[in-house]
Amino acid sequence: MNDTRSSSKLVVVILNWNKCQDTIDCVRALEKQDMSDFSILVVDNGSRDGSAEILRSTFPEMTIICNSTNLGYAGGNNVGIRAALDGGADLVLLLNNDAFPEPDFLRTLVQAARTDDKAAALGGKVIWDVEPPRLWGAYGLITYHANIVRIEGWMAEDISAFSEPKQVDFVIGCGIMMTRRALEDVGLLDEDYFAYHEDADWCLRAKQKGYHILYIPDAMLRHKGSHSTGGGYRSPIMYFGARNSVLFAKKHATLLQLVAFACFFGWDFVKETTRFLLRRPHCALPLKLAGAIDGVLGNHPPLKRLGLE
Repeated sequence: MNDTRSSSKLVVVILNWNKCQDTIDCVRALEKQDMSDFSILVVDNGSRDGSAEILRSTFPEMTIICNSTNLGYAGGNNVGIRAALDGGADLVLLLNNDAFPEPDFLRTLVQAARTDDKAAALGGKVIWDVEPPRLWGAYGLITYHANIVRIEGWMAEDISAFSEPKQVDFVIGCGIMMTRRALEDVGLLDEDYFAYHEDADWCLRAKQKGYHILYIPDAMLRHKGSHSTGGGYRSPIMYFGARNSVLFAKKHATLLQLVAFACFFGWDFVKETTRFLLRRPHCALPLKLAGAIDGVLGNHPPLKRLGLE
């Protein structure tokens, strides 16, 4: 790593759950950064595949914290955030272990954070790690439609699009840099979500306190996407998408936003019910229905049944 120093202490928190090779690849990508003034902290989220031992032998100098159970994206990262702040961090980057930053990613975000005293969270352009490459997404909008949020640039073929820095509703959680000032004021990630929507929730809470959420397109990283939970219509993502949309709406929506959400959410279930009755293979009705019910009731997700324990 070349030495391009900043005056801010940066800690990169990487959450690992049964995917130690991804974490190794992620750390290797960080070793290629064009700044060296940062440290890496890995939080192993209750892995059952020997990840912690493999990571310790591969990176003996790296700090690794082991959780006894899977605390989810929010809970696992909160463990890392607390440790980073306790160690004096001014900036904390939450980096998915299946996200691989370009060499100037950290430096670009750190420089942007230092130029805005009201910055709470910063994120960059996320490139889907496929050939030919395309955008995974740029930044997020809170819409209060069926999924509450929309990712701008989702699957766009032109990776040069969305090239202007701007204040946004939220930045994508696979690589989100947070400032100490905002973390101490806003608090940590809401662990009720477990996984998904907690990034939008935290950014909204920060904006409500007058902070800025900054999209910095020159900071780029490649992302495999949903590698821990898998994809498709039988993925836990379908459950959490429904459950956490309901939780988010209950927590933040105005009356008009709640009505809009209910209409869009209901129409989505009409479509899923039609797929179910027609026995379509890509039907997500059972998972979405279970998620919606748990969201309304405020139930903890059934981790064992979802394959997340």
